[in-house]
Amino acid sequence: MPWPAGGQLQIYVPSRTRPQPLQAGRLALCLQRSSEGRDRLAVINAWLEVTEQLRAEQTEPPRQEPFGVEAWLLDPEGNRLLLLVS
Repeated sequence: MPWPAGGQLQIYVPSRTRPQPLQAGRLALCLQRSSEGRDRLAVINAWLEVTEQLRAEQTEPPRQEPFGVEAWLLDPEGNRLLLLVS
């Protein structure tokens, strides 16, 4: 679903090839940015620095997937978030 400012709202299903721990709620908000030709890992690492300042906590290091580089986070209230750079 496109946003007026140019972003998109997506519902993300975790990869079936990667085990996910059972937990309350399997739905996660996915925030996506385009790398615009830049190194995807550099873009997501810069984004992660900003999220740290906002008190988000990385649950694992960024990972290269076929569709882009992703990083899973917990927001300050413990909700899961996915950052995706395509």
